[in-house]
Amino acid sequence: MRFISSHLHGVLDYFMLIILLASPWIFEFSDVQEAMIVPMATGVLILLMSLTTKYEFGVINLISLRIHLMIDILAGIILTMSPWLLGFRDWVFWPHFILGILLIFGGFFTHYGLRKTSFRT
Repeated sequence: MRFISSHLHGVLDYFMLIILLASPWIFEFSDVQEAMIVPMATGVLILLMSLTTKYEFGVINLISLRIHLMIDILAGIILTMSPWLLGFRDWVFWPHFILGILLIFGGFFTHYGLRKTSFRT
């Protein structure tokens, strides 16, 4: 069951990218380089995808929302597993785990049908 609209997903994308980019300072792990790189890179990826997705908040219509959601799920899995894969779980793992789960959740539960409105009209 997909109950998140593409419009809400777009709003959440921009909110999530701000949280991801600021997370090293919000959650106080800016002194752990490996832990900083993953959420910041994920935030940049979300920004680029959001700007290039065919949905209400996209600027350049290059990728479909369905592909965007698949990448969200993959990025969420990587973000969730990164503390164990990159070996910084002893210093920090909860922000990566929770934000990754939220990305996966958004990817699985967003409706990717045709959009009815455009942000640019």
